[in-house]
Amino acid sequence: MQYFYITYSNKISRIQGHENGCYFYHDGFLYSLDLNKKMIQPVCSRANCLHDSESDPERRKACHAFVSDQDPDVVSLMLYQDQLFVCIDRLSGRQTYGTVDRLSYGHSSIIRIASDGSSRELFYENEDIQIDITMLHRGYIYFQCKTFVLSDDSISSKDSIQRLNVQKKEPKPETVYALSEDQHLEGYGSVFQAYGKYVYFDYAYFDQNGHHDSTFIYDTETGEVNETDTLNYGGAPPCFYNGKLYCHAYVRGKGNNEETDIYCLGLDGTNSETMMKNIPQGKVLLSDGKYLYLENGWMVLDGDEEVKRFWVYDQDMNLVDELAVPDTYLGTFTPPVGGTDYQYQIFDDSENGAWGIYVFDKSKIGTLHGAPYPQEKIV
Repeated sequence: MQYFYITYSNKISRIQGHENGCYFYHDGFLYSLDLNKKMIQPVCSRANCLHDSESDPERRKACHAFVSDQDPDVVSLMLYQDQLFVCIDRLSGRQTYGTVDRLSYGHSSIIRIASDGSSRELFYENEDIQIDITMLHRGYIYFQCKTFVLSDDSISSKDSIQRLNVQKKEPKPETVYALSEDQHLEGYGSVFQAYGKYVYFDYAYFDQNGHHDSTFIYDTETGEVNETDTLNYGGAPPCFYNGKLYCHAYVRGKGNNEETDIYCLGLDGTNSETMMKNIPQGKVLLSDGKYLYLENGWMVLDGDEEVKRFWVYDQDMNLVDELAVPDTYLGTFTPPVGGTDYQYQIFDDSENGAWGIYVFDKSKIGTLHGAPYPQEKIV
């Protein structure tokens, strides 16, 4: 899993880095950015294909880079070896069951595309479930699965974590974990993360013993799932750095500026050790594998600070640099830190029709001293 595409509580799922740039989804098609050539091209190698410039609807859909003729509600792009997997979940409209009106998810599918654009096929499809979150790690696609149970006057959902083996031609979902009948989900599970042999997911739920805000750690080698409240981080995901898991002790009900500690643990959630003290709990911890970052996107959203920033630390917890987020980023939270060498950001200028990728060369870290990080615009 490319864990460095995690933000506060989201995965920037329409971007995946490769060794010389990134793959990304835009307006129905899959593209690849080549940093050496400073060029963006559709992921299709079909001869005589006009790709996204094709006007004929059928020929347009035949392009191997084609994903959807409508912008889906959920698009998750995953890279594994020489294959790209694109998960699509489309909101089909409102439906009424008895006295209950709800949004109905009518179609979930996963498309497999060769990373050189030489082939495309439907990998998995299910019209009876809702796929909320997906992640590909060590040859398996993990997803949060919702199956709705309808009666005359109510709607409930059964929630489970399932996975698909990407090596199989027609894979059948395997259940990793399912909430029991007396565990009632509160909202949605958080974003998946994975590192080494472990997969992490969390549920807020009620049972006969009250409210729980738990993280579940799945050992992919033994198949065991352990529940812990040690990583109760209030929605902000932990991050991974140098073979350790890093969290901050977020306390619900306290303000963003109230101080907390940052601690690290083993990947199995044990052996907690305090690493940094007196950090505002509204700042969230991220990592790209080379550095640790604190970001304040949530604090800016709540009005506690004015400018979105990254504070960059090395493995000895020394402050290396401070980076402001440029005005080009229009999202609610701070953008993800990106990979070790580069950070990517999709842009779309509706006024003049231009779109493409902003690239931040992270070799500039250590020289910015609070200035906005510079970006190269590739149209």
